[in-house]
Amino acid sequence: MKKLLALLFCLTLLTAQAQDLKGILDKITVKMVAPGTISTDGFEYGTTISPDGKWLFFTKGIVGFKRNTILYSEKKNNQWQTPQIAPFSGEWNDVNPYFSKDGKTLYFVSNRPSQQANFKKRNWWFVKRQANNKWSQPKVVKGKVNGAHDMIYPTITHQGNAYFCTYNIPGGKGRLDLYRSKLINGVYQQPIALENLNTKYSDADPDLSPNGKFFAFTSTRPGGLGHYDLYICKVDKEGNIGKPIHLGDRINSRWMDSDPIFSPNGRKLYFSSSRITPRKKHPKKFTSYQELKQYLQSEANGLMNIYVADISQLIDYLNKQ
Repeated sequence: MKKLLALLFCLTLLTAQAQDLKGILDKITVKMVAPGTISTDGFEYGTTISPDGKWLFFTKGIVGFKRNTILYSEKKNNQWQTPQIAPFSGEWNDVNPYFSKDGKTLYFVSNRPSQQANFKKRNWWFVKRQANNKWSQPKVVKGKVNGAHDMIYPTITHQGNAYFCTYNIPGGKGRLDLYRSKLINGVYQQPIALENLNTKYSDADPDLSPNGKFFAFTSTRPGGLGHYDLYICKVDKEGNIGKPIHLGDRINSRWMDSDPIFSPNGRKLYFSSSRITPRKKHPKKFTSYQELKQYLQSEANGLMNIYVADISQLIDYLNKQ
């Protein structure tokens, strides 16, 4: 009888926690980032914010990710300004910009020539911030994060360790898998698969919160809304990543939701999405070409855009669990 009562108590507690979590997820506010300036009728995704919050770098390309350029925008009077092409981008297929936690280095992925034998097409590069917001010439990141595989969506922790996703590395389980590489004496070590998170589906786009307590990624695993969906996990004091929590239908959609990046204070989550204008807002009938053109050229037309979600209440709730 005591065991049964204990089991019932645990089930009741878990049910209450699930209801509390759902209530918090249902209240999360999501906004498109700078409609018409950063997020447009084009194809924008994969952002990073400088630690001081003054600079936003992101990728702009064409559908299918076949040609991409890294852009940047400066925040003035609390508004993001017209984007400019990053001085190190524009010629090659450049994606996945990411600021180091001190803001002095910007990492990115590129197919530019590396002059390294046996390198794959997509490799990890970096530039250093110089005076007057100028940047150094790009250099290839040292270590085993480059060479044997295509580098996809790398991010950096305070310690300099890297998380990224790719395929065809030992330890993987599916299409895209998540990996971690430690930085030792300035050189990245052999990547290790995150076996407790990887599935036979695609698991991608990792990021660790600035305080190291939360881990976000996207996945096509069952239980989502139909495409790539965003998840968050708690990380314990030993660095172990816990069970993924689906971020609900306020952040996720039926479409592709990817590229999660924590804000510098860890209280917001930036991400990319190909969600379209809600169906209830669709015009019932187009009566002119101009009206149709205006609708198709709106920001939420099904091409990738950049969004931000305030996850403060979720972070506070999970910190108490």
